[in-house]
Amino acid sequence: MAGFPVAVEERTGQDKRTLWFDCSLWGKRSEALAQYLTKGSRVTVAGDLSTREHEGKTYLTVRVAEVT
Repeated sequence: MAGFPVAVEERTGQDKRTLWFDCSLWGKRSEALAQYLTKGSRVTVAGDLSTREHEGKTYLTVRVAEVT
């Protein structure tokens, strides 16, 4: 299993906010991908979007199906 965060910037005029997604990838692909994912790398993920609750906070999660 490989877990990694992905940040998405959203801009509205002068305002900017960052959304964070907790991504998880399972199986042999996770082992192969781990060597290519480094901090600051641009990545696109596709998969199933959901949320989880932890200590009163809501987290956005993606079970990754595709990575480019």
